[in-house]
Amino acid sequence: MTARLAVELPPSGTDKDLSDYLVRMFNSTDIAFVTSGDYPPIHILPPKPKEGMVRYFGSILGGDITAIGLYVFKPAGWVLLG
Repeated sequence: MTARLAVELPPSGTDKDLSDYLVRMFNSTDIAFVTSGDYPPIHILPPKPKEGMVRYFGSILGGDITAIGLYVFKPAGWVLLG
């Protein structure tokens, strides 16, 4: 089952080019997540994370992993997506 967000029109004060750009980027992000497959929970840090790597941590590991959830690896470390 795939969760879908309701479509909401941008506020009237929003620039049309920005609105169009955001719609394209969110659609691209959605497609990337759907086509990349499932994210099975992991319980240890990957040995050599690369920028852009996405993982679902099923345990709190300390450091950057402060909650169970989906994370992306950035130059500053792991960032919780939700």
